[in-house]
Amino acid sequence: MILKKDNLLVIFFIFLLSLLSVLKYWSLHSSLADLGFLTRSMQAIELGGFQELFSVHAKPLLIFYYGLYSLLDPPLFNVVVLCFQAIFLAMPAYYLLKKFGRLTVLAYILFFPLWFNALFDFHLDHLSVPLLLTFFLFAHSGRIGFAFIFAITLALVKEPFALQTGMCGIYLLAINLKSGLNLKLYLYSFGLIIFGFGYFFVINQLIIPLYSNEIDFSIGLQSEAFAYLGANFGEAILYLFTNPLQIIVDILYTPGKIIYLVALFGALGFISLLKPAPLLIALPILAISLLSQNESYYGLGHHYTAGLIAPMIFSFIGGLPKANYFWNRAGLVWYRLTRLTLPIPCFKLFLVMWLILAHIALAPSPIGRLFWSDKIWAYSYKAYIPSKRDTMIKEAITKFIPTDSDVVTSVQNNINWWPLLQRHHFFLFPQGVSEAQRAPFFEKKLWITKVSWRPLTADFVVLDLKRPWFLVDKGCNWLYGKCEDKKNAKEYLRWVDKTRKLMEIVFEKDGFIILKKRDEK
Repeated sequence: MILKKDNLLVIFFIFLLSLLSVLKYWSLHSSLADLGFLTRSMQAIELGGFQELFSVHAKPLLIFYYGLYSLLDPPLFNVVVLCFQAIFLAMPAYYLLKKFGRLTVLAYILFFPLWFNALFDFHLDHLSVPLLLTFFLFAHSGRIGFAFIFAITLALVKEPFALQTGMCGIYLLAINLKSGLNLKLYLYSFGLIIFGFGYFFVINQLIIPLYSNEIDFSIGLQSEAFAYLGANFGEAILYLFTNPLQIIVDILYTPGKIIYLVALFGALGFISLLKPAPLLIALPILAISLLSQNESYYGLGHHYTAGLIAPMIFSFIGGLPKANYFWNRAGLVWYRLTRLTLPIPCFKLFLVMWLILAHIALAPSPIGRLFWSDKIWAYSYKAYIPSKRDTMIKEAITKFIPTDSDVVTSVQNNINWWPLLQRHHFFLFPQGVSEAQRAPFFEKKLWITKVSWRPLTADFVVLDLKRPWFLVDKGCNWLYGKCEDKKNAKEYLRWVDKTRKLMEIVFEKDGFIILKKRDEK
């Protein structure tokens, strides 16, 4: 029986994640990439640009958040969206508690990727967590039809998750081998396999290029991070099968990738490895991260771990009995050597202590070391406390930047505040400063919306020298208030100087600068 205090713990967890997410936005510690991009997507869809659902990434479920956008005022939209993200990430804790007990829900709540996915701005990837957890619950309760529905829905979050949809089909076959396979199970399983891998191929080869052909994008599986694999999927698959040793060497000789693996599995006491079947569904995300040459993919503080959370938690659940068995065997060896008996609850106590210590070391939560350190600007406790300087910045934005929706802004990536985005077009600094940047214009024509691309330059530029320096969406490894990447720092300052020469300053205080395009004579 679940005690009321256990339910209160889950409620508090939901409240805490929501509160921290909103406070981070309110204190100007969120980013345009990707929370600000959400507003841009909503504006495009409002104008009839539904192709935005397949531009750069295939994200059909984004339409759910458009429903919220159409109902809410702009100042409230980001707040509500962040709360929904926190709720979707935290709610599975209730069902895990109800089904598997306190130890499992504690592992889930303390698992550090969950916190980074909640606090690293907004990314649609968060939906993969409740969808996959629900898939596992239905798959193991024999309700294959419902498991099928949630696995299909997973592919609609973003195209990489379609690979996990395909693996869900393989997983259904694997867990039912002993109990016997039947026609219904075959249909559901192979349906997921065909749909998942087929959807991934079609989306990446046909749909995304079709709706992104006017965008010079360098993210996702089309980015330079995977260019070494080949120019297309055929070449990539051939490379994977013909160069396995080279791939393994690359992983072993990349410290960040080793840290990534050790941190993920170590945070759950390596117990997930004792029941690897659910990890089949994690394989595509692990492969994408380990094959990437972009550090963000295997960084611990990014959203790319979302698809790993549910499979690793279910592997942890399945591995607990074996872990307990090995502990007891170790206890027998200990007794033979010392004639001392380990206390009965020793295993659970040790595991809880391990989970807490791993959380303190890795998570950005209020009990994590990052929270009480100034090392990472976006995760220090200061990121959640609105300051007088934040108020000054908000007031300056409101006072000096017109609300006219035709005014174009170029904004430093981590200055995300809604008045900057309530316009037809905004860019990430230094886009639009010295050269025109292509921007989409939507024109409704009966049943379709025509998109034309026109060059635009920024009317206003917004910069802050006292927060991490960004060139478009690329940071400069900002640690303890300083830019560690000297090359990027030099390039950023060069652009700041160039902007000062090209534009006139309308406001400057304490490192915060608003510049305006010079009037043409």
